[in-house]
Amino acid sequence: MFTNTSILISRISNYALILQDILDVSVPANDRFYNSLCETVLRFSDMSSTMDEVALQIRTMHCLQQLRSRTYMWPHHLPEPEDLGTLLLDDRVRISFKDEEGEEKEARGEVVEVFLFESMVLVCVEGSGKSQREVDHEVTYPIEKWELGPALRRTGTLDVLYAIELTRVASVDCVDVGESTRGLPTRTPYERCTESLQITWVDQNRMAHRVKFVGMSYSQWDQWITTIGPFVPPIYRPSDEVLSIALDQGESGEFSGTQFLDVLFECSSRSSFL
Repeated sequence: MFTNTSILISRISNYALILQDILDVSVPANDRFYNSLCETVLRFSDMSSTMDEVALQIRTMHCLQQLRSRTYMWPHHLPEPEDLGTLLLDDRVRISFKDEEGEEKEARGEVVEVFLFESMVLVCVEGSGKSQREVDHEVTYPIEKWELGPALRRTGTLDVLYAIELTRVASVDCVDVGESTRGLPTRTPYERCTESLQITWVDQNRMAHRVKFVGMSYSQWDQWITTIGPFVPPIYRPSDEVLSIALDQGESGEFSGTQFLDVLFECSSRSSFL
């Protein structure tokens, strides 16, 4: 059912874009034809927006069913899944942590499943109940509102590792540019340059916590920044020009922190904030 609905919504969205392109190159020589085209574009745009909202709600309902069925025991201290709001994004990412010596490492080489709701980020690990090894599907970013992300495509049991209330997020930072994916499979030099996202939050006991998503492609990273941005304090992100110059100055996409700071200073007037 979800697949068929996704196809329908995708086609309506594409039709709206095609009609808008036709309108952009049309000359209002025939007022009757041009006015009819304008009205059609408006109707399809409204329909596309409505279908996008419907798709978000359908995907959210599907996610709630999965959380209920895949989570062995829902943590008692968390709100019920139905109270988390609309699901904005689901994804699979690598996370890092600091060991007792303070050195940062990947979390046992595992990839976590992340669900971004309007009120909370759930970071989950697949539990021991997974009966068979699942094959990851290739993901194209940005993930559309009517598509299931990589986390929702899986069926293994889930254990909640972090439950991050967005109202308690202190900062979301783009850190360690060009550093965090050394040794990991790379895609393109541009994607290798911007791949880390660090979330810092304070719990009810005023204890600070931090989790870093690493090994992200540029398009994946960009969708996360864009999607979570309206719900957290302002996020600083290097401009695309900063990233491009940094790559040119580095060797194979790797450069020192000092070099990167020099580049940031050089382009600071053109950096952007969300």
